[in-house]
Amino acid sequence: MCFINEMVIELAHPKAGKIKLEGQAMKLKKTLARYRLSLPLLGQRTDQVLELLGYRSEQMWSLR
Repeated sequence: MCFINEMVIELAHPKAGKIKLEGQAMKLKKTLARYRLSLPLLGQRTDQVLELLGYRSEQMWSLR
């Protein structure tokens, strides 16, 4: 694994613990990658994504 240049990173998952993922592919000197969020559980951010796609709350409710 290549942790030195952050090609592989570790993020915390609430159920699975630490998970290794691929890091930022492009390295920019003035814009460093930040990994702030933990990985979501299944369905945890579904409403946020649907809102970004333009769904109304009635439409989201009908999908459940």
